[in-house]
Amino acid sequence: EVTLYVNGKKLETQKADKVFNFRVELKGKTKLKAVAGDHTDEIIINRVEMPNPEYKLSRKKANGGNWT
Repeated sequence: EVTLYVNGKKLETQKADKVFNFRVELKGKTKLKAVAGDHTDEIIINRVEMPNPEYKLSRKKANGGNWT
């Protein structure tokens, strides 16, 4: 069982075996916190209007890897 909090507010609790799917609208900075029993994990996502090309991995640099 996992509970997801968005910007400090409880969004939803789900029960599943290993994979949980939550739908979250991302606007500006969004803080996500997942809680499962005694375990927690947090991330802050900063949505931007235009992608930064510095973060794009080129095929040449990827050398055919599977994260291209």
